[in-house]
Formats: sequence, C-alpha cells, structure tokens
Amino acid sequence: MDAVNAAAQMNHRAEAVRQIAAADRIVLTKTDLAGDVTDLRAALARVNPVARVVTSDMGASDILGDLDAVHSLIEP
Repeated sequence: MDAVNAAAQMNHRAEAVRQIAAADRIVLTKTDLAGDVTDLRAALARVNPVARVVTSDMGASDILGDLDAVHSLIEP
C-alpha cells in the first residue's frame, strides 16, 4: 500500500478497505516520502488488527516470511 496516498484510498475506495481487511500481510511503500506513518498504521490496525504490517525497505525475508516453510507446504 502506498503510504503517501493510503488515507485517501481508504476513505474513497471501498476495495482498498476490503483488501486490507482480508490481508495477512500489508506492505507499505513510499514510507520515506510519507513521513510519520503512525496514524496510518493505527488505521490499518483498526481495519485488520491481525495483519502484519511491513515496509518495502525491509529485506525480502522480512516481507515474505519463511519461504522454506511455504515451499515445504507446496512440494509433494
């Protein structure tokens, strides 16, 4: 989710709120441009308190999680 435009998207796009509600992980992008994202993180938590919120400047393993565990679930 684009941290710069997220509040407007959540206020004007019902689909954005539905996607947040259904997510197990939310990746925030453009946090370097957005400044303080404390209020945005709180808004996301109100919609989906169990989703893990990560930023795009984290490493891939932080964003994607344990890929070996996922791979073992899909390999026969």
